[in-house]
Amino acid sequence: MDMAEKIISCIPRTKKADKLHSLTTFFTNNRDVSCVNHLVRYVDGESPELGKAWKGCRFLYIPCCFKSHWIALRVDIQERKIEVYNSMGRVINREKISAIENVLPKLICAKLDKTYGLQSLSIESIACPRQSNGFDCGMFTVKFIEFLLAGKDVSLIRPDYMREWRKKLAADIFSQSFDL
Repeated sequence: MDMAEKIISCIPRTKKADKLHSLTTFFTNNRDVSCVNHLVRYVDGESPELGKAWKGCRFLYIPCCFKSHWIALRVDIQERKIEVYNSMGRVINREKISAIENVLPKLICAKLDKTYGLQSLSIESIACPRQSNGFDCGMFTVKFIEFLLAGKDVSLIRPDYMREWRKKLAADIFSQSFDL
């Protein structure tokens, strides 16, 4: 299990978990679709370890890294929409998300629903709390996904909590290494 999978596995699951899936792969080159074969394993529930098939899921949660900045994406499969949660507050260039915007409909159409269509998904930037430094984007990404999974308002995420949440996440990841 890679580090991103360990982090995602620490996020508490809720009753809504049967309608969602987290995708721990991030796209570094929007022209590189060589990862599609790997992504098919996600759709089928074969990756990550103990993965869940996407059949019946409504939401996908995707942590994405562009250069050195992390953002959270929530893909609403039914509404054909990508919601962008960016703790820096700036608008992410559409080209940076184009790999996800274009590959996901193809995966869904090929593996889940032949009638889904290949049209790209709409992209919406969501107003959310902002980080107050240059290094908390990863932690904000984890918290955005965690709060969304729990059905909580992301506006409750505060920059002054990041230090403690980082310690808690480190402890959770460390304690998993002792679980059998």
